[in-house]
Amino acid sequence: MKLKLEEIGKLSHGMTLARIQAKPGEVTKELELFTMQALNKEIENYKIEVESHTIAVSRQRLNQLNLSYPGMVLFGLTSRKSFVINEEYEGRVIPSNFAFLECDETLVNPYYLVWYFNESPEIKKQLRVISQGSIIGAISVQMLRDLKIEIPNIKTQVQLGSVYQLIQKKKKLEFEKRELEELLMNQVMISCLKGE
Repeated sequence: MKLKLEEIGKLSHGMTLARIQAKPGEVTKELELFTMQALNKEIENYKIEVESHTIAVSRQRLNQLNLSYPGMVLFGLTSRKSFVINEEYEGRVIPSNFAFLECDETLVNPYYLVWYFNESPEIKKQLRVISQGSIIGAISVQMLRDLKIEIPNIKTQVQLGSVYQLIQKKKKLEFEKRELEELLMNQVMISCLKGE
């Protein structure tokens, strides 16, 4: 069965920061932002250092915010990549270069959805078709809403989502292993150069 993305949960656009940023004299609360750096680090560029970015939000507007929570699916509108929020990124403001989906987990497993969005040739084809003629590489929230997602039974989704999580974990560990091997080899060569 295929369903539109908007049919499997509540899809929302991230916040325009100027609308929630505190004005001079207002009582504020500092909140961290979810950034493209964080998405890139989690998806493919494991070495990147994620800088902390905060925004001073008026306490009067706090109830207007949809802060990130574990299990929420985040979509990068420019990167065309998705990610399931984990505890590390909980409670962050989601800016307007992202969209997020609050999944109906009785219908779709978030990790399956992320795998399907990031890796499925069908999604890549749909994104190519809807982007034809567009100079800007970003996709709109409406384009996201209309994407058709293959929805197998929940058991299959959980299995595929779990395999995808393991593949992502393996990629990170292999990256860390390569980094450590390079560091070790450099130390060995430096020691040889010094005659130790």
